[in-house]
Amino acid sequence: MRTTRSRELAATRERIWEVVGDPYHEPRWWPRVQRVERVSKHGWTSVMTSPRGNAVRSDWTIEDERRPEHR
Repeated sequence: MRTTRSRELAATRERIWEVVGDPYHEPRWWPRVQRVERVSKHGWTSVMTSPRGNAVRSDWTIEDERRPEHR
């Protein structure tokens, strides 16, 4: 599965990557993410809240990364 989003921001690509490239910052910018667990160079787990208030876990695996372009 591949997802692409775009938006114009008044910041350098490197500065943006500092935020979106660090899983610990996810709760700041990804809706419903409450916390992030088990972060490693191979992936992490995002703990989110569903619309019904239930905890939902999403495990992410990094397959490819070219900073600061994509992951």
